[in-house]
Amino acid sequence: DYGSGSPFDISQVVVDGEGCIDSITVQIVPAVSDQPEVDDQMLCRGSFAVIEPKHGHTFYYYSDESLSQLLYKGKQFRLGPLIDSHTIYVTGMDDLAESAPVAMDLDVSTLKADFRVFPDTLNLQYNSMAVLENTSVGASWFYWNFSSGIIDPSPVLYENFELTGSYSYELIAGDDYNCADTVSKQVVVLNITGLEDLMSNEINVFPNPAESLVNIQLGTGGLTEIHLRLTDIQGKEL
Repeated sequence: DYGSGSPFDISQVVVDGEGCIDSITVQIVPAVSDQPEVDDQMLCRGSFAVIEPKHGHTFYYYSDESLSQLLYKGKQFRLGPLIDSHTIYVTGMDDLAESAPVAMDLDVSTLKADFRVFPDTLNLQYNSMAVLENTSVGASWFYWNFSSGIIDPSPVLYENFELTGSYSYELIAGDDYNCADTVSKQVVVLNITGLEDLMSNEINVFPNPAESLVNIQLGTGGLTEIHLRLTDIQGKEL
């Protein structure tokens, strides 16, 4: 056990061709390796950590404080891509005895850009406004990035539409680690007409207004296939 620091003897015995014997014994006092010096790192999600301790050339890297789960042996250790925070334990091993461990925290940013779109599909016959609300996690700043080059740091957007189409919105968020994340979503705008005239006498909904139970009487009106989507007064799909 080199770690105990107790001295021990090493002997060498040689014999020549004529049967003469000679030996030598040397006492060795195990030296304990220098304890490494490491700095904690703050990292963006999905990035790699490069660990290169000071005070030595050979290091052991462990994932647990009891030093039972060895990850790597060497001078420099590259770990990743990292999604969650970790603590790495590093020891020096330049001499016979391993040094005491040093804990190193790899603090990974929790940043995630996101926003809510309500509703994400509009029918101009009933509603022309969509609400976009920032719901990013771990962000210290954010802004809406429009294709026109305009940026808007408002937490909520109220978008009015007059024309049908698919409209893309991009939100960029960042944190104090200099990390950034981007998310894009679409608002689909439709203008569906004609169904009311065709089936005005074929649909009967009762009671109206309703609280929990709705009855629908539906005739075909000469149609072979009918798809229904129920929404509340705000356009939210039920």
